[in-house]
Amino acid sequence: MRYKIAVVTTEYMQTHIKACLAKLDLDCDFSIYLYDPSDDLYEIYRSIPDGVAGIMTSGNRFARAIQENAPGDDRVIVPLALDDAALHRLFWYLQRKSGKLLEPGRIYCDFLERMHISVEEFLAEDYGGSLTRAMNMEREEEPGENLQLSEMMQYRKLLAVWKTGEFDTIVTRFSGLIPLLREQGVRAYCPYPSIDNVRSTCQLLLQEAQLRQMRENQPAEIHINIWLTNPAYSIEPLFESQCALLQQALAEFFSDAESRYILRRNHFGFVVLTGRKMVEAYTGHYSVCRLSSFLARRLDFKVSVGYGIGRNTYQARVNAINATRESKVLGHSYVMDENDKLIGPLAVRDQGGAVVRPATFSFLAERAGLSEGTVARVLNVLEQMPNQRLTSGELAQALSVARRTANYFLSAMCQAGILRVVDERRQGRGRPEKVMGRADMLGPVSTAESG
Repeated sequence: MRYKIAVVTTEYMQTHIKACLAKLDLDCDFSIYLYDPSDDLYEIYRSIPDGVAGIMTSGNRFARAIQENAPGDDRVIVPLALDDAALHRLFWYLQRKSGKLLEPGRIYCDFLERMHISVEEFLAEDYGGSLTRAMNMEREEEPGENLQLSEMMQYRKLLAVWKTGEFDTIVTRFSGLIPLLREQGVRAYCPYPSIDNVRSTCQLLLQEAQLRQMRENQPAEIHINIWLTNPAYSIEPLFESQCALLQQALAEFFSDAESRYILRRNHFGFVVLTGRKMVEAYTGHYSVCRLSSFLARRLDFKVSVGYGIGRNTYQARVNAINATRESKVLGHSYVMDENDKLIGPLAVRDQGGAVVRPATFSFLAERAGLSEGTVARVLNVLEQMPNQRLTSGELAQALSVARRTANYFLSAMCQAGILRVVDERRQGRGRPEKVMGRADMLGPVSTAESG
């Protein structure tokens, strides 16, 4: 497959970058998008077609600005960074161009100012730093949304530096400012990246694009099971009518998915055959279950939803089955990825549009020394018991585990302050059995946040 790559750069850099790309003869198509300080970088980004697999930018600032303005975009963005060698080459070029001995003290370089070293120290000494590291620091220190403001501030600063008369040359990392500075008579330059740097950046971008595409194309299944207390009910007319309503609701929900899914009937409801990309889209990258929210508004019966992703279709199906089983036991939607990692519970939206996030069991599990799934299962069984009271015998039966194991779960959660002994129940001549209830510290099962 021949990829399409967009290059976001400046007028000053475009000739050099075009020449490098022509020499490299890479197996991809490039298109150049020019930026200057008067432009809205995000508007330029929006003009890049959807078919473009990746974007190479001149420097970290452009990449940061795009990522901050389009956080949900899944295209690969790789900055073409400069290194120490690029600055050395520029100084050597200035030496040859001047035809006389270079006076480092007459060169102002904003690359080095942020590293607190002079041009002479950079050229003659081991200054113990790295231009690449300094540029990475810049990426963290200068938020992308302030790109235009920072460039205009830098323009005024460089112009003021030039007007002092202390410098013959200005070297800046803001290549977009070069034409503006030269209009004011400033001898301004920006280092060019080497052809090897352009090559390595392009190769990294292509590798990332290929990996992203492979990951997006991983098979996935979504299982939507009708909540049955007895699987034998699946042959009754009620179940068939529920399936018809569920199928209609699913067709409506996935109406914008075009041909990216296949809907199939199974013994418990329906299976959606699709890919990772669609699962990520409908779960907000594994944070919310929009499908559950939609079905809750359309149906008057309960369903369980589980998402499975796999390296192959078999693993995707098994993972979807396991995620749906967790959904039925715990009452929320889950995702199981290709690494067999269970992700969830996923949030849903209530009738008022508020995001309802299921309780997180991580701190409870850590306190009790149990897994999150175990704590969640025990609490779910407890919620379903009359008066929310539970014994080890009842838990063992509900979870299909040994009574000793159930007693261990309850004891650990009691010691952690999650549960407490609320009563004793005597059956026959044996020792009375402890009855467990929720501890006051546990708080509500879910919380609502404005969405």
